[in-house]
Amino acid sequence: MENSDSFKSYLRIVKPKIEELLIFCSKYGCSDLFITVGEPAVIYRWGILYQCNGIIDEIAWNEFASVAITSELNTTYVRQKFVDFSYVVKNKYRYRVNAGFSKGKNIATFRMISER
Repeated sequence: MENSDSFKSYLRIVKPKIEELLIFCSKYGCSDLFITVGEPAVIYRWGILYQCNGIIDEIAWNEFASVAITSELNTTYVRQKFVDFSYVVKNKYRYRVNAGFSKGKNIATFRMISER
């Protein structure tokens, strides 16, 4: 695991792409990633919330959703406005994902489960 100074330096430059943020969170031991489309991502690490630079836009959300949310899950997501699933990053890091809508925006919470 990297030190705190390195974490904060990389936090300023990590791109607002969900997959890249998940890789960053995995590398730096973050427990949660909070996404709201149209707003900066927020990372929870060792009891502290950190706001990321850049805005998670619809394009970033759709890139992630097209890979992560299967057609079956998408049916549930559209109908119930909420879905839970697991997601694996780089075939190594597992996350529990809660995706839904809030105030007309796509939202998601990613909780690291473990390394494979």
